[in-house]
Amino acid sequence: MGLVAARVAMGALYLYEGIGQLAKGWIGGDGLRRMVQSALDDNAIPGPYRSFLEDVVIEHAGALTPLIIAGELAVGAALVLGAATRLTAAAALVMNANFYVMNGAVTPGAAIDAVFVVLEAPLIVWAARQALSIDRALARRGVARWWLSGDVREAA
Repeated sequence: MGLVAARVAMGALYLYEGIGQLAKGWIGGDGLRRMVQSALDDNAIPGPYRSFLEDVVIEHAGALTPLIIAGELAVGAALVLGAATRLTAAAALVMNANFYVMNGAVTPGAAIDAVFVVLEAPLIVWAARQALSIDRALARRGVARWWLSGDVREAA
């Protein structure tokens, strides 16, 4: 049940962040640009990643903002529901690894991102052990794919 609690808690935080960004008017606004610029100003970010943030993310913040928010909402909902757990946890791991580098290794935000990465790895590996999930219900009905939780019979 520990993995279920971690999965649901992480999903809830992703939903909270995505909904918060929508409520703050990030779409059509400059919330992403301001957040990334603040990270660039305040954190020691490695050169290549710094260039990526400056030349891609800030430059294209208007187009990326809806994609990032949609990703946070989709990952959040899928984690809460246990849908496509393996694929969703892998996407979340990539997102949190990026947030970790952007936030700098010594900030409270980076600490949360590091904990999420550590918790997402077992979700990928032991996805088939997920109780209370859509994937488990599908697997019991014979629908098991690598990107879902896998075959529940193997995990039993």
